Amino acid sequence: MLITTGADNGIYRGFADRYASLLKRDGITLDIRSSTGSIKNYQRLKDSDSEYEVGFIQSGTTSPKETDHLQTSCVSYEPYGFI
Repeated sequence: MLITTGADNGIYRGFADRYASLLKRDGITLDIRSSTGSIKNYQRLKDSDSEYEVGFIQSGTTSPKETDHLQTSCVSYEPYGFI
């Protein structure tokens, strides 16, 4: 399974590393590839010719359309803004 994350030292990479160890217990290998971030991940995932199967996109970065055929789920909460 191929996943698109973010920077190699970023939080999405950390999530992917954790998923990789969990999936490995079920015999699934997670191939982790870095990217420049949410917009690149969205572009990779919505491209029907892309090899990517899963990736991380920060909420509010894009406006998915029904024609994207993407399924979403929340994996963590990232507060927005500063106090």
